[in-house]
Amino acid sequence: MVLTALQKVSVAQGTSQRDALNLDLTTSGDTINAVTVHNSTVYVGTEMGYIYQSAQGDYWTIINQKNPLDPTEYKTLAPITALISHGGALYIGTKKTSTKSASIFKYFDKKFTAIKTDFSQNRISALASNLGILFVGTSGTYGSKEGDVYSYNGTDFKKISLPSVSFDQVQSMIFSTTLSTIVVGFNGGQIDRK
Repeated sequence: MVLTALQKVSVAQGTSQRDALNLDLTTSGDTINAVTVHNSTVYVGTEMGYIYQSAQGDYWTIINQKNPLDPTEYKTLAPITALISHGGALYIGTKKTSTKSASIFKYFDKKFTAIKTDFSQNRISALASNLGILFVGTSGTYGSKEGDVYSYNGTDFKKISLPSVSFDQVQSMIFSTTLSTIVVGFNGGQIDRK
């Protein structure tokens, strides 16, 4: 089992726990914002826009592309806020910065592709997947009431209308196969499904 907490990654086996051997973000000041498993590999996304991968949690490598003008540097994304395995690819949600909007990227075949780069909300706060549909939860700033949910069918993003919901942030989402619906948790404790 791989455990993440702000700047550290640990590996738990049985009753023992140990720190990852080569991933400690305390010296850089970076923090882990998101974690997921994709194709039996663990991925973490960070506030500084890096994505790391590990097969078992002990050894980590950066998957960001190298800067062609300086091979000692990596190209970073905006702060990474959500990750999910969907349709054979890794999908990445980011936060708005002073120069970029909140966005969705796809990582497939060692390449990053921008899927949607113009969300008006502050960040992508949750991702869920079922039967070829990617669900995207957003968060606005305090008082914005921009906690929205979108579906993406591989071509178009469509805002999902949720009855009587008006919150600033989608906290979590999961697709319930039992209910055949997306279940969404908002800040303030409300849970809704559509």
